[in-house]
Amino acid sequence: MARKRAELARAGLADCQFCAHHCGVNRLAGETGLCHAGVLANFFLAQPELTDELELIPTFAIALSGCDLRCDFCITGAESWNPHVGSTFEAARLAAQANAALACGAKTVMLLGGEPTVHLHHALELVARLPDEVKLVWKTNAHGSAQARELLDGMFDVWLADFKFGNDACAQRLAKVPDYLAIVQENLCWAHLHGELIVRHLLMPGHGECCWRPVAAWLAENLPGVKVNLRSGFWPAWKASRHLELRGTVAEGERQRAWQVAGHYGLNLIP
Repeated sequence: MARKRAELARAGLADCQFCAHHCGVNRLAGETGLCHAGVLANFFLAQPELTDELELIPTFAIALSGCDLRCDFCITGAESWNPHVGSTFEAARLAAQANAALACGAKTVMLLGGEPTVHLHHALELVARLPDEVKLVWKTNAHGSAQARELLDGMFDVWLADFKFGNDACAQRLAKVPDYLAIVQENLCWAHLHGELIVRHLLMPGHGECCWRPVAAWLAENLPGVKVNLRSGFWPAWKASRHLELRGTVAEGERQRAWQVAGHYGLNLIP
């Protein structure tokens, strides 16, 4: 099934609608949309990782270059914004590396980025080369389209999804993305119904009330009991200095208030 989905995804490059920007460019003809990705994919990391959610590690992580968002605070901005950096994505070779890592004790294989959705055809080619029993994790910004969801349905066991912003104004200012809330919330609800969902939120300086509190409130009301990883280790990376409030780390008082918010809404926090 994954091989057939990969073929469908590759054909879809002629009118690319993988992410919610719906650029509609013909990537097969050399046109590029907001993510600047073409037909071929690169990756900037392929190695065992121990810094993700405890239930997923050790994981063999494969990070594809390029992304459809432009988060100024992105910790891997140089790679995430540029789909042409890194090494050429070769599904057979990466599958062999993943299988070797699994044989050495890795519990999962994780596809991430950047944003893997913009390279959906290559991601599915990799899935087709991995054993059916492998636990696969789709690490995403949750900004994919309905077409992407249809192609991904049943392909990955865990959706590890970012819920970055609690309002559209912060999303537009910090990531250059419109209509953020409706898109992400739709994707999270779909993922919750079609597999295991883990939601990540990166607590950012000055964004506890405008972003974390509404995220927590929405999750409590719409996805009660869903696993949530509240991350407070913000680092002012990439172009974060463009924004005054993002020029430092999260203060201890902000961190404590964020945990109090999580407790108030009864969130199912995981490490």
